[in-house]
Amino acid sequence: MSEPVIRVSNISKVYKLYDNPVSRLKESLHPFKKKYHRDFYALNDVTFEVKRGESIGIIGKNGSGKSTLLKILTGVLTPTFGSVTVNGKVSSLLELGAGFNPEMTGVENVYFNGTVLGFSKHEMDAKLNDILSFADIGNFVNQPIKTYSSGMLVRLSFAAAINIDPDILVIDEALAVGDFFFRQKCYKKLGEFRERGVPIILASLFIFFGLKVSVPGLIVSAASLIFLGLISIGLALICSNFAASESQALAFVPLIMVPALLFTNMIFPIQGAPHY
Repeated sequence: MSEPVIRVSNISKVYKLYDNPVSRLKESLHPFKKKYHRDFYALNDVTFEVKRGESIGIIGKNGSGKSTLLKILTGVLTPTFGSVTVNGKVSSLLELGAGFNPEMTGVENVYFNGTVLGFSKHEMDAKLNDILSFADIGNFVNQPIKTYSSGMLVRLSFAAAINIDPDILVIDEALAVGDFFFRQKCYKKLGEFRERGVPIILASLFIFFGLKVSVPGLIVSAASLIFLGLISIGLALICSNFAASESQALAFVPLIMVPALLFTNMIFPIQGAPHY
């Protein structure tokens, strides 16, 4: 049995919410530590493992805690309670243009991103052509990224994230911005990573259309992990439990039927997942 590359143990992320700045000041100065805030749980007691070679999806409605979980996995945030162990170099695409300086050119941002990840200039010189070729934004690579469209920005961001040979790849909903042909190129690249055994963690319903095999998934609702199993089953739960009206339910039908047809050949079970 292979050791997990990611182990999440009972993590919670709690924020203190104050009605106004005065309440925050009162709490900090009160001699008996009177509480003037209420606790908001962005995540509440989440536990799961990802083993080498596994790919999982994290799904849930807006505000359920998906992005918070990814930020904890990548070290952007720290959990209030619990522990996270990550074994390997993580490459992430969490937010459109995250980590990029809008005043710098595309090429300068590629080098800057590589430096932050610990690569030398010589190493980035060797990777630059592959990154720019995958991004395929032409001469705009020499322009400040503040002049980029959303599609151009996601092209460069994704190209920089995947061409550094990561041990673990974490992607939030950024790919939804890209055009159809670029998304297909991204899906093909993700498939190559999976064939090499690189764990991929995705947090977007749309990405699952590009994965032609069944993958485990997590459903996060109201900051808690409520489901661990196949994506097709998870999407069915989203439709039945999260849709607030008949029209919303009908909108989810393609999200159920397409994965149910595509994700039928291979299964990568994770520990504790229910069997269907």
